[in-house]
Amino acid sequence: MILYKYTKLEYLEKILENSSFKLSNPDEFNDPFDCLVEADENEKKKCFDLMMNYVFFKEMEKIFLSRETKLKTRDKIISAGFRLELKLTRSTIKKYKFYNPIPIVNRFIKLGAKYKLGQDFNDQIDKAKLEFSKMIETKVKEIRDSLLICCYGKRNDSILMWSHYANCHKGVCIEFEPYNDIDITEIKYSKKRAKLDLYSITQTVLAYDYLQEKVDIKNKNVVRRLLKPFLVKSKDWKYEEEYRSIYSKNEINEKITSLDNMHFINAGNIKAVYLGCKVSVEDEKLVRKKTKDIPVYRMKESDKEYRVESVK
Repeated sequence: MILYKYTKLEYLEKILENSSFKLSNPDEFNDPFDCLVEADENEKKKCFDLMMNYVFFKEMEKIFLSRETKLKTRDKIISAGFRLELKLTRSTIKKYKFYNPIPIVNRFIKLGAKYKLGQDFNDQIDKAKLEFSKMIETKVKEIRDSLLICCYGKRNDSILMWSHYANCHKGVCIEFEPYNDIDITEIKYSKKRAKLDLYSITQTVLAYDYLQEKVDIKNKNVVRRLLKPFLVKSKDWKYEEEYRSIYSKNEINEKITSLDNMHFINAGNIKAVYLGCKVSVEDEKLVRKKTKDIPVYRMKESDKEYRVESVK
């Protein structure tokens, strides 16, 4: 795969130095909707109900599946089906690292709400819902604030890309071949805003909690659910044909370096440099001195069409 990075001329030297591109947080992007993630209230309610189911599941597991619990013969017969369901849930979590709610547990929760078990059960539930909602909002913001993203293009001859990202054709476009271990995903374009798949994420997080493991950020299912909203943009941006590498400030990666609160990624081998059609002769000479063995091309306006083309 060959990709292209459009940028200003003054950034070229730094890029050539370490074959590294700057990573940015979504707050720096020119699209106000980019990576603007929200979880609707219905989704939050479903997630809360799922968490309650999980809490009750763990408590019931202690009672019905513990060797220390001594059940009478009659009770064993009555609870046999329930115990089987608990065991199936346990094996499913271990195999798929996913927690699905158990219907019979929800019946116990409703029963508890109806008869107000212990202290005022309904008040406790309402308080827990509020805390859960605040926690979700905080976590979503933390995720977005920690994002480090590098954006690439599919072509080197997009007039709009040259105009928007290469200083109105006074900058450069860098051709490179990504390393195999660099995560690069193609952007999808849609009329509808992408929503965080909060329910699936909660199912995954609860499964890892049950297994007493840290959430595996390299797990493809986890990544797919978590990053989906960060890989969808408005159809107005379709001309960009964009690809992205997405990382986190909290992630340790040998390909990412930091300098003066900025982050850079060594994404691949640089194959060529393209100068914008408005780059001055003086700047062109300076670029050719810096590029050494890397081929340099100049973009020029086509005589017949509204397009730019490269000339060596």
